Amino acid sequence: MNLAVPCGPINTVADVFADEQVRARGLKIEMQHPQAGTVPLVASPIRLSDTAVQYRSGPPQLGRHTSAARPTWTFTKMQLMNYASKECWDEYA
Repeated sequence: MNLAVPCGPINTVADVFADEQVRARGLKIEMQHPQAGTVPLVASPIRLSDTAVQYRSGPPQLGRHTSAARPTWTFTKMQLMNYASKECWDEYA
């Protein structure tokens, strides 16, 4: 019985980056992370003829952008401390 359920393989990260199409399109990049060292990342699939994508930094560490985003939040200092203690982010001051 054919139920026409869409499906496909579930790949590991290594499987994805070993794929012929991924390699041909140059979709794997590597960047530095302060704690993890060199990490594999997926490059932008968008290719513009006159504007190359620039990768300036690797993935952020936990809490890296919390201070910049926090002014738009309406949490109390106690709520922020509570979230920080649960490792939702690593700073609250």
